[in-house]
Amino acid sequence: ALNGDAKTGIVQFTPIDDIGNITNAESTPFGTYSEYLFPGSYYVTFQDGLTSKHYSYGGLVELTDSSAIHDIALLNEGHVRGDVRSGADNNLIKDRSVQIQFISEEGIVFLADSNPEEGMFGDSINYGKIDLPNGNYDVLVKEDGYQTFTNTIVVDGSTDYYTEIILTPKTVNITLTITYRNATGSLVPLSNAQVIFDGVGGSFAHDTNEDGQIIISDMVPKTYSIEMDTILNDGKDQFKLLESQQNIIVRAGNEQQEYNREADWKVRVSGTIFYDRDFNGNADSNELLGNSQVEIWNVQGDRIDTETTSDENGAYQIYLSTGSYQTWFYNIEETSYVSIDSLELEESINLDASLNRGVNYIVTYQSNDTSEYIDFTNIDVNGENFTFEFDVEDGGIEMTVPSGDYTFESDYEDLDDYEDYIYVLDLNVNITDSLDGISQTELIDRELMRGIEVSLDRDNYEIPLGQTAIFTFDVTSTGSFDIVLETDTGEVPANWTAVFEPSEINLNSGEKDKQVLLSITPNENIVPGVWEVFDVKILWTDSEDNDVDDITRSFSITVYPIEQPEPDFTILDNDFSWSPGAPSVGDQVTLTAIITNLVNHSGVHSVPVVFYADDVAINLTTAEFDGSGDEVTVTAVWNATSGMHYLRVEIDPENVIQEDDIDNNKANAAFSIAEIEEDDDNGTLKMAALIVLGLVGGLAYVSYRSRR
Repeated sequence: ALNGDAKTGIVQFTPIDDIGNITNAESTPFGTYSEYLFPGSYYVTFQDGLTSKHYSYGGLVELTDSSAIHDIALLNEGHVRGDVRSGADNNLIKDRSVQIQFISEEGIVFLADSNPEEGMFGDSINYGKIDLPNGNYDVLVKEDGYQTFTNTIVVDGSTDYYTEIILTPKTVNITLTITYRNATGSLVPLSNAQVIFDGVGGSFAHDTNEDGQIIISDMVPKTYSIEMDTILNDGKDQFKLLESQQNIIVRAGNEQQEYNREADWKVRVSGTIFYDRDFNGNADSNELLGNSQVEIWNVQGDRIDTETTSDENGAYQIYLSTGSYQTWFYNIEETSYVSIDSLELEESINLDASLNRGVNYIVTYQSNDTSEYIDFTNIDVNGENFTFEFDVEDGGIEMTVPSGDYTFESDYEDLDDYEDYIYVLDLNVNITDSLDGISQTELIDRELMRGIEVSLDRDNYEIPLGQTAIFTFDVTSTGSFDIVLETDTGEVPANWTAVFEPSEINLNSGEKDKQVLLSITPNENIVPGVWEVFDVKILWTDSEDNDVDDITRSFSITVYPIEQPEPDFTILDNDFSWSPGAPSVGDQVTLTAIITNLVNHSGVHSVPVVFYADDVAINLTTAEFDGSGDEVTVTAVWNATSGMHYLRVEIDPENVIQEDDIDNNKANAAFSIAEIEEDDDNGTLKMAALIVLGLVGGLAYVSYRSRR
């Protein structure tokens, strides 16, 4: 308690003969605590765990076999925070947690542990985790691998940041092994190589022994940078430590430490560059090509591994890793010379380069639309036994090559404008001596990457409830890319449906008038006369937050829902016919009637149709209207007999279906088929026919004569 007020926190019991074995007991809001401990002598301390309070206590308790009561009278006084550093380099010790003892004048030990990630003790700049009663303290640190540290500190309220804990590390023994991979890929030791060690306080060097090792006794633990760049075997071999291999951290506490590093091995390639004028294969003094360029490319031809320039006498020297390469030697000081070849490298070699006449080809690429340089990133160039990829600078490339035919390929996407364009480089060029050193300009047309034109057959529709209004979109590609378009019906009102078919549109480059249908249907719960506007879209997007432009074509479509109108079925002029056109007695005459619905969107109907002969029904059929068309054809068969006959077709004679007009539901015809005997050699009778026809309320009179 503090002045009689209960406080919560942690009561710590530390055996005086086992400092590292701490037992924690939490106090309750009532100021009580309890814990089971082995008999013995304990330091008793208190930490409040609060950021703004600094309650502390220090005492000693002797526990026997029986229970004990130890009251704690808290103080609200001092606190301290600080860090722990290594004396070797003054860096914070972050590879471990270091325990610090603060010993009061009464002999009570307070413990603090540094944070292994930060090297500090105390949680923040405003709160010292170590709460201590005011007074004088001895500071003691015993850490494995370091000499024992002692000092004093005066705690008086908010004590200054404590920076005096600097531990002196004990020296250790290290073994550094350097290896490299030879031409067969085997890992072998590197002997006689000098390695320079550099750390705080100075640098020193050691050479590897025949086992590739450097053994150092009494090494001060700290971080060292190591460097190795050595030439061995009379200049034939170069060994380096790569940047990622150039640090070792010697840690305190481990007396024997081993480190392994793999060196990068390269071999010497050297020789003379010349133009063999006399074709004798030797580099004579008057044939040397000074200041020639040497480029060593990888076998894929898309990266230069190493490059250099020969001296004034054409001599050069480089170091390369063993492997496969393409070599490119050229000189453009006056006349252009070049040699391009392959190289299989297993060891140091002398490689003289005999150059042939070449062409220094210089080209820039400009937009045929804007005359600006085109920012091709790289260009693939292919020729006979020649495949390379060049980086583009200032809108072009420069290369020295043998004369011949070459193909140049690349593309550049220009995403700066409102619409996205692409420049496609696909050129065949015959490079001849006449182009040597003369700048060329190639004009490239830009192509629209993605573009569409969309037309709509109508933007409004009057449709009965429950029926579907069909809108037709014609989509045409104006871009050079194949794309997949999306459709969006927007927010569809309740009791309506709106569907695109197809919902995704696969549109090829150059494809024209691809149809997309939008079906909009008001259901039976819609109030007739209350129209709706549908904001629909056909669009393309890559769904990324970038410079690629999306494409959107928006349309506002108005649909007017109406009550379903009554149909009006009729047989129009000339829509009642028969076959054969001049029947004879005994013929089966096919009667045909075309039934038309004059009212659009009047729904699905099964319409009864009756054919009559002499007022006698000869056939009852049904004209099925599915709502998609306005004409249905029906037929009947009548057996022709002699005499006068009245034929009729009638729509819905019982008036089962409510129609707008029933006066146009009939069509009539009349036939007179008479038998007339005529004398002839074989006694055959003949019949003649005369036909008169009237339809829809009229009368058709037909008189036939035929021979039988």
